[in-house]
Amino acid sequence: MTPDERTEFAISIGAMAEAFHKKITADTIRAYGLVLEDLPIEAIERAVFQAMRSCRFFPSPAELREMAGEITPEQRALRAWDVLLWTNNLHQASGVDFCDDLVLNATVRNLGGWVHFGRLKPAERNKWYRKDFMQTYQAMMKYRLDPRQTAALENREKENDVYIKKIRTGLSQEQLRFPAELPKLLEDVRPTFKKA
Repeated sequence: MTPDERTEFAISIGAMAEAFHKKITADTIRAYGLVLEDLPIEAIERAVFQAMRSCRFFPSPAELREMAGEITPEQRALRAWDVLLWTNNLHQASGVDFCDDLVLNATVRNLGGWVHFGRLKPAERNKWYRKDFMQTYQAMMKYRLDPRQTAALENREKENDVYIKKIRTGLSQEQLRFPAELPKLLEDVRPTFKKA
């Protein structure tokens, strides 16, 4: 946070404390600041306003983060699963690169790859693969991933040209605090050629 944002933050937390008739100290404001400093000030202010309108008790920093729109790892994995199903229905014949959610690339690769996912029968995909996907995705979110793990997912069934479609998931780190839009196919389709 910038110095101006810190002032706005302190005023917001102070106003919320007044609304809840709670006495707070400078240390309380610092503690809330440490936990919330990665959020945009606008999101914090919206969360404070929402808390004053809907909470019966002074909210914890975790509750404010949730009100600011931050999603949990499980919610993010569910959104990634929806994106994966949507993408498979539209782009099964080509390779894909989930360019703003590299964890999704790494998870699919770890579970057998794009071609393997495309070959699964719907019943098998929705029962077993989904369960493994949810666990693997959440585990991979915790670690720094190697670029080989996060590389685009190719459709290796094709012998010649492989086209990789770049897909925006809406799950980038910057966008995690706000509702994800439907995935968008980027206009630029990057051809990748295999050498014989």
